[in-house]
Amino acid sequence: MKRLIHITGVYGVDNGVVEYRLYDAQVREQFAHALAIADAGAMAALADVTGVAGEDADLIDTKMLLQAIDRTSLRETNLHITRMQVRERVGPDLLILNASGTLDEMDKVCNTLSKRLREWYALYDPELERSYKDHRAFVDAVLTRTSERSPQTMGGQLAQQDIDDLLLQAQNVQMLFLRREALLEYLDAAMRQHMPNIHAVAGASIGARLLALAGSLERMAYMPAGTIQLLGAETALFRHLRNRKAKPPKHGVIFNHQLLQRTPRQLRGKVARTLADKISIAARVDFFKGEFIGDKLLAQVEERSRA
Repeated sequence: MKRLIHITGVYGVDNGVVEYRLYDAQVREQFAHALAIADAGAMAALADVTGVAGEDADLIDTKMLLQAIDRTSLRETNLHITRMQVRERVGPDLLILNASGTLDEMDKVCNTLSKRLREWYALYDPELERSYKDHRAFVDAVLTRTSERSPQTMGGQLAQQDIDDLLLQAQNVQMLFLRREALLEYLDAAMRQHMPNIHAVAGASIGARLLALAGSLERMAYMPAGTIQLLGAETALFRHLRNRKAKPPKHGVIFNHQLLQRTPRQLRGKVARTLADKISIAARVDFFKGEFIGDKLLAQVEERSRA
């Protein structure tokens, strides 16, 4: 229950109950036993559980309410309303936030296991291991070219059981890469559907990471552009605040944006400010369910990067 308002007098806030003083005697007498509920969902839930409905949109007679419920059912009512409100808080932004966190963890796991697989496979075929810099390409090569090992290799002779275990580990890593790609597709689709403007300006991956750092779409919508620009660069920012000789950061997560990557170093600060400003606008439009303007915002950033 967000707020129960007992309209008899003002004495402060206690356990979520807010009391308002009414100076008009007639109004005070009329609402002496009125309970105003500042949440339509809470009013509906209270009516469902107790059978007592308010005469107005958000007022309910407390005498009827106390007659309808005892102490036990009041507790059940509070639990029921709390469940409803917790359920309503599960929105698309929380799903995207958790998917983004899972994607970051999968990146770490894939990278760690790929390095371990490289060390392991180099004992058998070091030439093939050195031929691939990309982890994903290396894993695919292990599964397709193991039988093509050169007779001139410097690798050792392994038993078939050792080779089978090595290939099984490569299959597990490959499955993780495939699962990561599927999760990235899910994240892209979710961002495109629920936050189309952020998706258009920042992209699925960067937009989701900004959302995760902000905590929710609502928080991100109310953040100034300067804060969004430095999300992910907190360590460098605090280092600068502690020691003014250290250079302040110009960008955080948005540094990975393709426009910033193509921008000359001396212009990145200017483009980063513009990009953060447009992402801030996109977040507000998405939060308040406005029209799609992501393509226009991105075009403005591209124009700024060429200036």
